[in-house]
Amino acid sequence: MKFDEEPSLGREQAILDAVRAGKATIEWFEIVLSPDLTIEISNPVMIDGVMIATTSRTAQYIADYFDASLMTERINDILYENATIKLPPFFQTADAHMGDWSRVELHSATIVTVVGGRNELFAPAAKHWILARDLWRKPFCAALQGWQVPTVDCSLNPKDGYFYYKGIKTYPSTAPHARNIQPLSFAHNCGTSKVLGHVDYAMFVRLWKVKGDKTRKQVLSDPVLCQLVSKEGPLQDSRHPGVPEDKTWIARS
Repeated sequence: MKFDEEPSLGREQAILDAVRAGKATIEWFEIVLSPDLTIEISNPVMIDGVMIATTSRTAQYIADYFDASLMTERINDILYENATIKLPPFFQTADAHMGDWSRVELHSATIVTVVGGRNELFAPAAKHWILARDLWRKPFCAALQGWQVPTVDCSLNPKDGYFYYKGIKTYPSTAPHARNIQPLSFAHNCGTSKVLGHVDYAMFVRLWKVKGDKTRKQVLSDPVLCQLVSKEGPLQDSRHPGVPEDKTWIARS
């Protein structure tokens, strides 16, 4: 399926329509965090063999469709810890065209080639839209984080005390022996039905859900269980607070 080249509300709508028409595929991988909590984390959502990149708003609606949630910082690091295929970051030029669909297809094709058809959890594939506590203070924002690299591949700069990966500053990760290239950021807007949120080639949609009787909201709000899936402590909900629940959402003009 071919989507519009340039980012637009229409493209976001077409992606969401394709997901709701059953054209998206998603692979789930079970991870046991404790005797009381088992979760499943997905590889990026795909349509016709291409990993899709969307705004935070659209990603939340895709999560709703799959009865799942956006990642948290901790779950993103759990993903990296448990990935059996560790990928290097595949960067593209940061410019005005980084949200073009041809760039999304190129990023996806690069990863698909490296993974080589193996049905395994792989990471990092990109940055991810996540749930973070400050979203409840500023729900118009989107939160993103990710792109882990092995600490062994980083070098310490004694001048500023940071570890650098190929000249790029990295930040602490809760994953053992790893650093994050993209720290938690609220620099982009979530978008509305009239305003397009941020999207670029690396904003793939990854999701997580809970196995068993507990809901994601129960886990995220529980003062004990939340520590397994959130480095920030309890979160108020399992959805982005700035995205209204609307199973018939359209890209209104």
